[in-house]
Amino acid sequence: QQDMEADAVVVGAGHAGLFAALCLADGGKKVVVLEKTGLIGGTMLRSCALFGPDMTPRGAYGDAVYQKLGERSIEFEPYVRNEHMMIPVAASEGLSPAYAFTSSLDDGIRRAGGSILLNTECCSLVVEGGAVTGVTARPLGQDEFTIKAPAVVLATGGWCRNADMVKENLPQYAGIASCCGVGSTGDAYQWLEGLDASCSYLDSDAHFYPIAKAQAIHGFEPFTLPHNVDASGKLFSDHVNDDYAATARLAAKHDPKGTYYAIYSNGEVDEYSLRESIDGQIRSGVTNVFDRFEDIVAEYDLTDLEESARTTGLSMEDGPYYVTAWAPAMYSTYGGLDLDEGARVTAKDGAVIRGLYAAGEIAGNEAFRAMGFYGGQLFPSLTMAMNASESILADFK
Repeated sequence: QQDMEADAVVVGAGHAGLFAALCLADGGKKVVVLEKTGLIGGTMLRSCALFGPDMTPRGAYGDAVYQKLGERSIEFEPYVRNEHMMIPVAASEGLSPAYAFTSSLDDGIRRAGGSILLNTECCSLVVEGGAVTGVTARPLGQDEFTIKAPAVVLATGGWCRNADMVKENLPQYAGIASCCGVGSTGDAYQWLEGLDASCSYLDSDAHFYPIAKAQAIHGFEPFTLPHNVDASGKLFSDHVNDDYAATARLAAKHDPKGTYYAIYSNGEVDEYSLRESIDGQIRSGVTNVFDRFEDIVAEYDLTDLEESARTTGLSMEDGPYYVTAWAPAMYSTYGGLDLDEGARVTAKDGAVIRGLYAAGEIAGNEAFRAMGFYGGQLFPSLTMAMNASESILADFK
């Protein structure tokens, strides 16, 4: 790969990076997207992304995002779910919505003259006179090359998969598993050394999903309903007042590397109309079936399970029982770079770092709080991506 020039470089091909690139390409900019993995989509391919009219912030950018998607014939149901597919797959009804969405963005970028370089990692930012003027990059198995560009958008996601950053900023979760995109390793923070970029809330907290240990499927349905016990059988959450994210968070705080068990009785499966879902989990090997309550105790050595059953009213004579072994996993981080209202990265003194922008989970929580969302949700990331692209179009006319 030879050195090249562009109007803008976007680092990361998740939904935020792709949408920023599409907006820039549609604005007439020559844009290059770098993606260190061989697959576009990032963490979105592993999420239950929500996108719908009732999730839309009020204001001009909410309308603008919908307008841009409409121009590209990128449509959503009121809620988009990828049903926790770990990779894009062709289902009987078609491709997963998350994969279809990112593929539409990919197609739009290329049709508008942009390019996406897969298996090409960003190595560093090029800085001249205090301004970011490009990046160095390296394709898999090849030498580094330079892309000169007056604008760089960091859309590299969070840092759930960087064990050192987790240990440093969230030591209470050290050693926890991760279910975010494989590229969420916090690489950008290394590139920012020397720029004095401002970061906030790195130690605030994170968002968690439960992972079914048998198949590493996260957020398995219907996780909001079972009784959940720890490795001794002691109840630590119940479907009366916990949802799956809250349950996973409780587990992470209790023992981030522990194994937990979600238990349903036969009557509860019927009461909550879960038969079809449970049957699917059994077929996939996620959930095990036990005829008798005492068989669960014996299989997993859950010595406190009977006491937990009496506490919750879980019948010990309502078999068969359905049990899923799971573990908490970190899905998204809250802290990140501080931005101005135009998604420009700011230094610790509040000044804008010229030529540097950010969108998505790499942004600090304040940027998302301004829209009333946390960092793991789809729509605020798209809004931030549009903010970044609009700023670049204005800053470099």
